[in-house]
Amino acid sequence: MKNKYQRLNKEEKKDAIKRYKSNEDNLSLYNRLKRLQIVLLIGALLGIGVIIYLVVTQDKWFYIAEYGFMIVFCVVLYMFCKTTLERKYNEFLINESKKEKEDKQSKKKSK
Repeated sequence: MKNKYQRLNKEEKKDAIKRYKSNEDNLSLYNRLKRLQIVLLIGALLGIGVIIYLVVTQDKWFYIAEYGFMIVFCVVLYMFCKTTLERKYNEFLINESKKEKEDKQSKKKSK
């Protein structure tokens, strides 16, 4: 089942991310996870490069398996970071919509 964030179109997602990053705590978490994703991509690319080098030079297969595990770890952790960010966006959107509903209800009661 799709969550609230996944149902948004491209422009709405960009706007939601902007609103999410407007809070300092959210911005800190966003920057940390994005930085970690970049490091993981670099690690996976370096692992692939080392595996190619090891296959070409016909080095020990133990090292190839070791770097293979490193690549798998990098990809899994990258996906975890991505899903964590999407979950945080979804929580933010849900809380935002709850606040809007509460504001509308409080305005109706005050009239």
